[in-house]
Amino acid sequence: MDIMELGAIGELVGGVAVLVTLIYLAVQVRQGNDLERAESQRAFVRDWCPAVFTPLMDPAMASVIRRGSGDFESLSGDEKMMMTGWWGGSLLLTEATAHLHRDGLINEEFAKATEQRAVSILQQSGANRWWSTAQNAYTPAFTHRINGLLTDADRPPSFDQVLPWMSSDGEEA
Repeated sequence: MDIMELGAIGELVGGVAVLVTLIYLAVQVRQGNDLERAESQRAFVRDWCPAVFTPLMDPAMASVIRRGSGDFESLSGDEKMMMTGWWGGSLLLTEATAHLHRDGLINEEFAKATEQRAVSILQQSGANRWWSTAQNAYTPAFTHRINGLLTDADRPPSFDQVLPWMSSDGEEA
């Protein structure tokens, strides 16, 4: 075997080594993306749960949420601010989820379920009244998407139909 043949074998081995390295790197990148997607969903839940559930542990706030969900206009100014914080925070997290889904960091099923919860909440008369003015605080694309879902015949049921104790009278149906 002469030097030319050894050189050809060396190039072949080098090419195979590069191919194996590229495959390895592709697998590593995919695993990294999967981990990032999982972390994004965990972070969302970690942020969303306290924002939504902590106020419900306060009987006074739970009462404001029930009353405001039925009739936003009957609330005092301070109570309207409380409702804006609760609904607004939930919708900001819903909008963030839509962006994370668009960027491939949250899966479609999770993003859709989050969006459906927001639509379910906004179907309550008080929440819908709030949304009619507050929607300007969100991106036009998000507002357009939510408004489209609110008029969709296949939208989820209103939050107070799913959870009757959330209705303005606090009674189960």
